[in-house]
Amino acid sequence: MNLAKAFKVLNALGNILALIISFAILGIFLYLKIHIGIVLVATSIIMTFISLGPLSVPDIILRTACDGNTIRLVIITSLIMILISIYKETGYIDRLSKSLRKILKKSSLSLMIIPAVLGLLPVAGGALMSAPLVDIEGDRLKLSASEKVFINIWFRHLVFLIYPLSQVLILIATLSGVSIWSIIIRQMPVMIFMLVLGFAISFIRRSELRHDTSHESYLGNKHAYYQLYIELLKTILPIIIPVLISILVELDLSISILVGIIILIILSRPRYIVFKHILKDSKLYLIILAAFGAMLLRNTIIHTGIQNFIASSIIRIHIPFTLLMILLPMILAILTGMTYSSLAISIPILQTISDFTVKEASLAYISAFIGYLGAPTHLCLILSLNYFRSSLFMAYKYLLPANVATLVFAVLLYLVW
Repeated sequence: MNLAKAFKVLNALGNILALIISFAILGIFLYLKIHIGIVLVATSIIMTFISLGPLSVPDIILRTACDGNTIRLVIITSLIMILISIYKETGYIDRLSKSLRKILKKSSLSLMIIPAVLGLLPVAGGALMSAPLVDIEGDRLKLSASEKVFINIWFRHLVFLIYPLSQVLILIATLSGVSIWSIIIRQMPVMIFMLVLGFAISFIRRSELRHDTSHESYLGNKHAYYQLYIELLKTILPIIIPVLISILVELDLSISILVGIIILIILSRPRYIVFKHILKDSKLYLIILAAFGAMLLRNTIIHTGIQNFIASSIIRIHIPFTLLMILLPMILAILTGMTYSSLAISIPILQTISDFTVKEASLAYISAFIGYLGAPTHLCLILSLNYFRSSLFMAYKYLLPANVATLVFAVLLYLVW
């Protein structure tokens, strides 16, 4: 019995040491602006080395490389990158941006709507699809790289709070035994709050918002207005088709995105040199490394037992249930960069402590959602930081206050409604 207790203590100390050292190194590397893919891989190796020993390092790397989820993620991420690269190389991205600006009239509206619409594509790292458009429209409002990251992340993800086809919403409704629509209704005020807050942070002081006269008026020319919508349809079709296919036909996302690429090639007719440029661009391979690194860190946290160690440690502290309901999903989401896995672990644990109604289900989901948005393991954030060449610390200047404000609003809503 004493040996068993001693082993548990040593194992716990090893997990604590691995967690502290690896995430301290992650923070240092990010501060030094080392590429995020290298940072994630290095952090995973260090965590495995300390927690499980050096012999386990190649094993976890190999497991991750052979994992179907990793392979699928790398393929999907690569295809998305190829899709947006063709958009950029052929000038279709400029045509799409121009038609959206003329219809929406303001760059600020484009920046809010584009990530939200493309957020309907339920794919890890899908923020890459809206990043080029956010980049172009952000330049028009003279936004910094970190502001573009915030906009791309914030407006893309807020739609998931009320999106009935969200796998996370379906999961939490199933686990808690409450209607998904009751959760959506309860989270509608939070989504509206996030929309207003994101607008205030991003655009409220922008003079272009009030005096945007750079776009032509097509109201007096019906034919020109009709042609404008035709142009928008042509340029947005390669993005919308994968969304519709994935929702209506339930085809694998990699195939859906490939269909989008084929449509874009047919419409834009790129020259051979375009594909040569895409394959030579280091950004494609850095994105692949970042995607692999995110999965490696996630698998490392799971296989080392650090995830379960954190969850069980929080419960032993005997903190109030409401606070526990906030902290447990949030911390697990920060560690894994996934709301799905954090809720899959935390909801069953929380249900053993207290009854779970729609109020608890919603607060637990929002807590995980907030942790996920700012997590250094969040793939959309990683890819956005990489694309806009921003540091995590600069992005946190906007993300952290917005996350805290949203969480406070959600908790107040929980207490009064």
